[in-house]
Amino acid sequence: MKTKLMKLFLVAFIFTVTITSVSANTFIDTNQLNQKMQKPDLTDEVFETKEFNESRAKYLKEVYGENWKELYTRNANSVENAKKIESEFPKDLKGNPIYPEYIGGLYINDDDYLVIQVVNKKIPKSKTSQNTLYQKVLSVDKNAIVESVNYSFSEITVINEMLENLFLENKLSSSVMAFYIDVINNKIVVELSICSEQEKQEFKNSVIDSPIITFKKGKETTVTLNAGAPNGAGGSVGYRARKGSSGQGFVTHGHGMTVNSVITGIGKVKNKRFGGNIDASWVDTNGYSATPTNNWHAYPPYTIPTLSLSTVVKDSFFEGERVGRIGSASGHRTGKITKASYSTSVKECETCSSVNFTKMVLTDVYQTFGDSGGIVYYTLKAPITMPFPDGSTEAHLTAGIGVFKTSDNKMVFSRADLINSAFGLSRY
Repeated sequence: MKTKLMKLFLVAFIFTVTITSVSANTFIDTNQLNQKMQKPDLTDEVFETKEFNESRAKYLKEVYGENWKELYTRNANSVENAKKIESEFPKDLKGNPIYPEYIGGLYINDDDYLVIQVVNKKIPKSKTSQNTLYQKVLSVDKNAIVESVNYSFSEITVINEMLENLFLENKLSSSVMAFYIDVINNKIVVELSICSEQEKQEFKNSVIDSPIITFKKGKETTVTLNAGAPNGAGGSVGYRARKGSSGQGFVTHGHGMTVNSVITGIGKVKNKRFGGNIDASWVDTNGYSATPTNNWHAYPPYTIPTLSLSTVVKDSFFEGERVGRIGSASGHRTGKITKASYSTSVKECETCSSVNFTKMVLTDVYQTFGDSGGIVYYTLKAPITMPFPDGSTEAHLTAGIGVFKTSDNKMVFSRADLINSAFGLSRY
């Protein structure tokens, strides 16, 4: 069935983030950037067609093989079942699931199967209410793999939250470059600038000495502005969002943006945050000629835009979950979440002080200069067992925006649910 689309909105910014050192001449100011901004590309009356579906199938077949539909559907079912399991757990005051002491974690493996990690020594005794819950967890997904681990996810989370609080209060040593929960290996990884035995011991003495924590060599993190892009083009629009019921605008990256600055012909930056758990800004387009939509832009391998972005916002993420990103530099790229809770330090400019971030998401999705701010979405486009709140059965949910890249071009994204809550936004 053809789906009539709204006007396509594409804007190019010239921002990106990288985890490598840069020279001072790679930076320009926001006023220069606004003068070089390209005008939005507006396309009328676009339809989802057989051509689009064929080009998409061909691309996914080349990337993932003949059985790509099976892999995508299996991944989606695994994610859905992981969420079902979490829904059985009690919730804290913020609505987050409290994992039982016998569950080490949930993740999706390389073959797209759900893995349930179990702490054997803490499995509840039979004929107890906790054992009833335990058996219910194991019965949710008949294809799930049960894996034995040493530590409960609750134990790991307590330590990670302690580190997050110290990190945001700048109470961790400057040698700590990043840290994250490594669900697959049942550990917390702390990345140090100098990963020597002396630095490790200093961390253990001054912060915490726990067998849950392991160390590795980290890398310097800075933000660079891609001043050399052709025609001043580079960065990307994130997703359409508004304040109230009648406004219009969109979300993009926060680094390099200035509140109340005007992006010529496009809109005005009304909100910006760079730090904590957000790198984002909201651009108000009311009174400007640009019209945000939920269309995909026609970057390769797709030859036309299509209405594929759901207004439903994801609020839970699992290692191994498939996501995609649309960026103006590298187009449509897909991959998996590798760390669902990632903390790191980033510099907004070469001479700026480091700013600490928590609750970011690390992926293996390719990211390069110019992709910063681009929409990150849940990738599945296949029949699923439930309609979403907006009535859609297409699983291209809004996940966030790509904002950082590692030195090996792996994308880090800022979560849309946290952005919307901080700015008082809603998808439309």
